[in-house]
Amino acid sequence: MRVAPRPRCFSCGALGDVLYEGLQDNLFSAPGTWSLKKCRSERCGVVWLDPMPAADDLFQAYRDYYTHGNDSARSPLFKIAKSLYRFAVDSFLLIAGVPIERKRAELMFLGDRSPGTILDIGCGQGTFLAVMAKRGWSVMGVDFDIEAVAAARRVHGIDVRVGTVNTVVDSGSKFDVVTASHVIEHVPDPLEFLMQCRKLLRPGGCVVLRTPNVDSLGHRRYGRSWRGLESPRHLHLFTVAALEACGKRAGFADNLCFTSSVGAEGILLASHFLEKRGEFRPSKLSNRDAVESKLLGPLFALRGKMAWLLDRNSGEEICAVLTNDKPATTE
Repeated sequence: MRVAPRPRCFSCGALGDVLYEGLQDNLFSAPGTWSLKKCRSERCGVVWLDPMPAADDLFQAYRDYYTHGNDSARSPLFKIAKSLYRFAVDSFLLIAGVPIERKRAELMFLGDRSPGTILDIGCGQGTFLAVMAKRGWSVMGVDFDIEAVAAARRVHGIDVRVGTVNTVVDSGSKFDVVTASHVIEHVPDPLEFLMQCRKLLRPGGCVVLRTPNVDSLGHRRYGRSWRGLESPRHLHLFTVAALEACGKRAGFADNLCFTSSVGAEGILLASHFLEKRGEFRPSKLSNRDAVESKLLGPLFALRGKMAWLLDRNSGEEICAVLTNDKPATTE
């Protein structure tokens, strides 16, 4: 995989100090050894890969990525057991409000918004768009993964296209909402990405993002074993302040950024095994580790939520609602 040096922060232009060296992909087997730098500016805090994979070679990092999984091929018995386990866990976590928070995040915080037109960038196999279509939204998706797009069309029968945000911009389409869940950390130029997203909005529309929080409980606890690092696919990792600043620079009129503990169960569990075993591949867990994961997962979810209640910046994800200029009104 070819690389190029990235000595400066894309957001504020400051130099970076080495945060971690010798990182390898212990999740999906992408090639290479990687280093992460952290912006020297205390008001920014962006973390990024330096050197960074060349844009034309990034596909090598996604050859066995999770979007190529096929849960629909599982046996009916497996699906029933999975549903029963999730029901039991959610019943346990209900007292802390975790399932409610998860539902809000799964709907990209649009549950109370009247249906309109929506584009999901990096839509994968289209599960989110299928849910939104049932809620009355007119949906479209785009993803560079040909296999994922084919699955979305086959399983859900929705309008999903192969490409990137630029593909949709070139089509001239406009939307009330553009969503991108765990996408911005994968793009070489996050500012340009947000500017392109803004071009897709109607007046008063918004972009809704979810992305790992580099100030999270998990990163503080597990350091270089934190699941959110995911080198080399995660090119940039954000603080709340950095994402707010990026939204302003991209021209959005209003930027609401906050953290959520919704990803704590999966992120902390994976980080636990990365620290313990040096890798985390769910399909290759031993029976003992599989049982351990089922027992620890709910406890990690509860731990993440309790930490978030004490420190609202500690959530595993940053969520952002970036609003375009509102339409002019006449009196």
